[in-house]
Amino acid sequence: MTLFASEKANKALQKLDSLKTVEKEQIYWSSKAQGVTYSRGDSMNIEATAIAAYAYLKANFNSSTAHKALAWLVGHKDSWGTWYSTQSTIHTMRALLAGAGPASNVEETMHVTVAAN
Repeated sequence: MTLFASEKANKALQKLDSLKTVEKEQIYWSSKAQGVTYSRGDSMNIEATAIAAYAYLKANFNSSTAHKALAWLVGHKDSWGTWYSTQSTIHTMRALLAGAGPASNVEETMHVTVAAN
């Protein structure tokens, strides 16, 4: 776990880390609250997980946990290829883009498959 954020931010991230749920090889955060756009249930869990993963990546805090959260998000798309609501889709896409960038600090072996036609 690398700590580059301010001391206050590190404490907040450590508290957030204590609230995560580990499910197989993936990680997510759940919320019983209602979002600012009235999201609840699965949509709110997706928002919470995407925001947490984004925070981890931007603060360079425990990127392994962030990538396990990204894997959970990818597995929770709806049948339309989105994440149930505009708000959760935007947060998820922001987190996925942060995780794909050059500063994503991937600490594991990655396997990529390229297919054409």
